[in-house]
Amino acid sequence: MSLAGRARTPAIALVDLDLPPAGGAAAVTSVRNSVAAPVVWCSGSRLTPDVVYELVRCGAVGILRKETAVSGVVRTLRAAGNGETPLPRNLVAGLLNQIHSLASSPAPTPPTIATLSMREREVLALVARGYSNHTIANKLSISEFMAKRHVQDMLNKLALHRRQDAATRFREEVKAGVSGAYSFEPEES
Repeated sequence: MSLAGRARTPAIALVDLDLPPAGGAAAVTSVRNSVAAPVVWCSGSRLTPDVVYELVRCGAVGILRKETAVSGVVRTLRAAGNGETPLPRNLVAGLLNQIHSLASSPAPTPPTIATLSMREREVLALVARGYSNHTIANKLSISEFMAKRHVQDMLNKLALHRRQDAATRFREEVKAGVSGAYSFEPEES
């Protein structure tokens, strides 16, 4: 009991970009929405300027290559814990170029619900109703893991990071009568 009283919320979290099912920007956003500052750990070959920009945009406070020596990992995590933004030097130029090119280009049109598979549309309609992954799994007669995977795939395809944003997009597209957005009534089993 005395140890539980001394437990503190972690200041930083090391997020492995390569671990399924969440991975990527969604995992960073999820950690960032908690109280921890996410530091992303991933293989260097995946760190393109687009990926680095997206990770930083979603709240990553630092990036570590898996090829980094243990002493470098410790140094990076301590720096992030002290409020610094540890990024490998060779990634900074690409990140700045990405920011500059995005600032000068028009805002992209977000993907519509029509880009989703039929199953993802069904899941989206249930997410819009506020259902949990467990409830979605029961309504669609699939495993909870598959429901979670469909939610993640749907969020990725719509370039969204939160279920609430997907629900809002769904309601807006249904209201506007956009093709592919429809009210879904799952069959009762």
